[in-house]
Amino acid sequence: MPAPQPGEPAPFAPAPAPQVPPAAQPTPTPAAPPPAAPAYPTPQPPPASTPPPASYAQPVYAPPLSSATQPPPSTPGWMGRPPAAPPPPAGPGIPVYPPFGPGAAPADYKTAGIFLLIGSLTTLILNLIVVLILIWMCIGVCWIPLLGLAIWGLVSGIRAANGTPVKSIRVANALALVAALLSVDLIGIVMQILALVWLSKPEVGRFLDEHA
Repeated sequence: MPAPQPGEPAPFAPAPAPQVPPAAQPTPTPAAPPPAAPAYPTPQPPPASTPPPASYAQPVYAPPLSSATQPPPSTPGWMGRPPAAPPPPAGPGIPVYPPFGPGAAPADYKTAGIFLLIGSLTTLILNLIVVLILIWMCIGVCWIPLLGLAIWGLVSGIRAANGTPVKSIRVANALALVAALLSVDLIGIVMQILALVWLSKPEVGRFLDEHA
């Protein structure tokens, strides 16, 4: 650096450079020891008396159908094999009734006879009047068959009301009903229908079948 000349200000002395302390060295971290290997128990063979687990059991296969002597358990018992014994009866069976004695007709049978008697009587009177009025005309002869059916029903009704078994009383009742319908006999129609209802009762049917 040149020396200062006279009359020139003296130069400033340069400031000393700051002292920077040396950087601190990092403290080395001690290395962690490696983790120990996990300790597994040594597998021990099962004792001879211990049964194998269910998952290791061998599957059981069904025998082929050709060698099967009986149906599988899931098959109903009545399929593939005869019953061991006959099945028991479903009910007590048909009841046995005592036979009707002579003159012991059921009350319903006598009631049906009364209805048949009344209905046939009204039809007989109506047809008799028509025949007597129209006897001189050809049309009057057409009422004679209805008159005969009414007489047959009247006789059957009298016998049934007395308790006498009449085998053809149902046929007589049906034909008397037809005669009442053709004669437009309202009273006879009602009585014949009532007689038909009473004749269809089980006790009356059993009485007629017994004396058939």
